Amino acid sequence: MRTIEIKWEIAEHQWSMASVGGDLEIVRNDARLPLTLTEVKALAAELRGFARGHGRALPANAGKPWTHDADKLLTKRWKGGETVVDIASELERTKGAIKARLIGQGLASADDLLLA
Repeated sequence: MRTIEIKWEIAEHQWSMASVGGDLEIVRNDARLPLTLTEVKALAAELRGFARGHGRALPANAGKPWTHDADKLLTKRWKGGETVVDIASELERTKGAIKARLIGQGLASADDLLLA
């Protein structure tokens, strides 16, 4: 079973988030907040809305599954020499999503994209 843990700090609060056995647990200053998958999805939706409301709008396709057509376009544009920024704009994805997909599809390595 795989466990993922992320830690961050906001103001004086220390937060961590861990996926344990399919459940997500969020901890703030040692107070545990176990969440169901439904609650995690609702929290994610709220966070996306919060980000959009604070001048950091996410692209329209952010977080959506990749389609075969989008993968083909990504490959064509990348092999044609377009930049990550241009591809992200065209596919309405974040730069991070484009980089992750390029790596996942074997089109680039993390080192290739370090400065992209």
